[in-house]
Amino acid sequence: MKTNSNSFLPKIKDFLASLKISGGSCLHFATLLLILALAAIIRLLPLRWGFFISEFDPYQQYRMAEYIVNNGFKAWFSWHDIMSWYPWGRDISTTNYPGVSFTAALLYMLLQDLGVSITLYQLCVIFPIIMGVATCLAAYLLGREWGKSIGLLSALFLAFNTSHITRTSLGFFDDETIGIFTMLLFFMFYLKALSNSRSLRASIIYALLAGLSLGYIGMGWGAFRYPASLIALFTLVLVLLKRYSTRLLIVYSITYSIFFLISLQIPKLGYSFISEWSTLALFLIFIILIGCEVFERASSFRGKILAALAFAIILVGGTVILWSKGLIGPLAGKFAAIVNPLVRLEMPLVESVAEHRPGTWSSFFYEFGALIILGLFGFLFSLQKRRNNDLFLILFGLSSIYFAGSFVRLTIILAPALSLLSAIGVIELAKPSLDILKEKIIFPKKKIKFESRVAREFGAAILLILLIIITPTLYYASNSAYAPTTIATSSIPTAPSGEEASKYQDWLQALIWMKENLPKNAVVFSWWDYGYWITAIADKRSMADNGTLNFTQIALIARTFLSNETEAIPTLKSYNVTHIAIFVTWTRGQSGIQYYGFGEDNKWYWMARIGNGSSYDGKIVHFYEKRSAQEVKYYRVITLNNQIIANETIADRNGINENTMLGKLIVMGINPSQASSDYFKLVYASQPNRFVFIYEVSYPALSELTLSLSKSEILYGEAVNLYGRLTSKGEGLNNKLVTLEYSKDGGLTWENIGTSITAINGSYVYSWLPGSGVYLIRSRWDGEAGKYTKAFSQTLSLTVSNASLLLNLSLTPSSLNLGENVEIEVSSLTQGNVTIQYSLDKVNWFNLTKGTLTQNIFKTIWKPEKPGTYYVKALLVTKEGSSISSEIKTLIVKTG
Repeated sequence: MKTNSNSFLPKIKDFLASLKISGGSCLHFATLLLILALAAIIRLLPLRWGFFISEFDPYQQYRMAEYIVNNGFKAWFSWHDIMSWYPWGRDISTTNYPGVSFTAALLYMLLQDLGVSITLYQLCVIFPIIMGVATCLAAYLLGREWGKSIGLLSALFLAFNTSHITRTSLGFFDDETIGIFTMLLFFMFYLKALSNSRSLRASIIYALLAGLSLGYIGMGWGAFRYPASLIALFTLVLVLLKRYSTRLLIVYSITYSIFFLISLQIPKLGYSFISEWSTLALFLIFIILIGCEVFERASSFRGKILAALAFAIILVGGTVILWSKGLIGPLAGKFAAIVNPLVRLEMPLVESVAEHRPGTWSSFFYEFGALIILGLFGFLFSLQKRRNNDLFLILFGLSSIYFAGSFVRLTIILAPALSLLSAIGVIELAKPSLDILKEKIIFPKKKIKFESRVAREFGAAILLILLIIITPTLYYASNSAYAPTTIATSSIPTAPSGEEASKYQDWLQALIWMKENLPKNAVVFSWWDYGYWITAIADKRSMADNGTLNFTQIALIARTFLSNETEAIPTLKSYNVTHIAIFVTWTRGQSGIQYYGFGEDNKWYWMARIGNGSSYDGKIVHFYEKRSAQEVKYYRVITLNNQIIANETIADRNGINENTMLGKLIVMGINPSQASSDYFKLVYASQPNRFVFIYEVSYPALSELTLSLSKSEILYGEAVNLYGRLTSKGEGLNNKLVTLEYSKDGGLTWENIGTSITAINGSYVYSWLPGSGVYLIRSRWDGEAGKYTKAFSQTLSLTVSNASLLLNLSLTPSSLNLGENVEIEVSSLTQGNVTIQYSLDKVNWFNLTKGTLTQNIFKTIWKPEKPGTYYVKALLVTKEGSSISSEIKTLIVKTG
């Protein structure tokens, strides 16, 4: 029997009619469902590169959720984590917000009770998508306060907003997932509570919901200060515009009372949160509202004046007292830098994070595209109407633009504001066009057909233009969403495809290797960026992480990385460091090693900024930058008692050098044959890129080697004794092979002289017969792996007089009368044939006699034939063929 499908349509229409749902409402909600489905799909795109938790902080959130599931909610409040910030650890409840981890843990437990087969990790990976879709729904509900169509467009724009996508896409299990969602609900409930079209009972209910929403934001997101302060500012603006009402006082009081009751239960906030000036400002608004209420209820003009005066005295006096007692505290850390961007110049740790840098117009355009222009129209339309909701949206837009400009990360707050404003802009701009399209008769009947058709085309053209303007923004947003999670590409901003989809998973491989191969009590020394990964994935102790709780310890890590081995090892040993992990993005090109700049090959600059001015053992370390047209150099200057004890170059335009621990580790990883160390052994290099290097740290005993010379100046042919002592902790090292070396090029290259075995007290001696010249002499011991460090002695200088100075000439006497004889004697340690010459002008020389050295001496007698001044010298030709000249002697012959 065949059933006519068309027969179902009337039934469906009858069913909808019985529910009193119009076709337009069906289309409206179908559109909303489509938007929410698209929001989910676009946030699933990173799945191509793997099912991972993304970024860094989300791994800490996952770790906390896992702890709650295994130990219960109560245990979280007393959890002292010994795996992070070694050796001190951290109190989790006073250093983390519980909102995200508590929500995920509770949801996981509920799903388990319902029999849903899902792991906690899987839930945490998809949780951001769930909350992203929920946030789009919240944007729709908030937008409905201005109209249904505005609600739909607000949801659509937020669903395709780059900033919101990146913070709610697959794996981004962090504070913003619940923060933005609850913030929009808070705004919606507060605006509904203020509506005069509702009963007071309804306003109280909405105020309760607003307070619970704000309290929930405070549980999960440090940026709760923004929505709390924004609504307080909005309330103050209503008062200043003479829109005060008792309803406003009731709604504000209920909302913030609940908020404070919840926030005071959060260990991270505690009672110190109350003393922040941003919190005191909330109380100030409440006092202003109380003053307004008293002023309104005063029956006489005099009573109003007295009320206003009393209020002013209480307000000013209270502020002065709190300030003088030091009870008004500043905003902490990065929150102060958001309000006042100039503060970050003194906060290199905050400034080093890319997402904490100021926003630019180019970044705004990349994030929002045409929504910037449409949002400006929405702002102008809201400014024209100036209803309460419009005033709120104006404040929302202006404040979020300021904060997004201060911290580029806060474009996540600007996203819903601009989505709302853009939606209003589109609807208001499209209204005339829609009116034209709906108009049946605009002109007299004689002109109906022609004019009406033209008018409708004109309206359609305007709508088409708006669609064309919006479409590229939506396209680029979806295109930016097609990016892998951070761990899938080791935080490198790339999107490999095809067979190379897993090409850059160096960090993931390294963390798995650490988990499987390093001992349970291993302490991994790394830059703070990777701390959460090391504790959450590798399950190993780290000294710092992305919580950046202890600036002093981060500065210590920075200074240690930029110290030389000798200075770094005592610090590493004091913290029981067993391994060091570094991340270097490099490639070997035709011109040599090239760096991409995504790892420590670039972060060393921020290490210098953060470690600048740190101290140890009474020494203060400063890092200086010197720029010129030709080069850029960075110096490490160490002072002790205001005296410079070291000033060394640590980097130039080619990057960090081996004069730092970090530079040496980079070279040892990239070119193992070009560098070695007594302390660090490469135990792992990630494949296929070798981006992550893991070193095992050993602490061999420090050995010392001395060197002395029997003479620092000798004559050619003389021997010199080289002697010294090899010790460790003052004790001589016996039976060790010491190598003696010389250099004749200023220390660029070294040649072996010979070797000597140390005696029982560590002493050694070697006799050497050098050739002529100037030498640098040193001794070297190669150490014993894991037991003693290698050692070099100090470098000493030895001068062996040139052989020309060893051909001695003497005249006896050196002054005589004509007719007398002079005895000429030549001596030398070198054998050979002697030629004696004389000259009257030191230009033209004449041979006087020749002979052979006998027992290193040659003598002859000469009777000059004429008076005058004679210059005499000797020439020696050695058996090897070398020619040696003596000094020129002067002979004076008188006439008698």
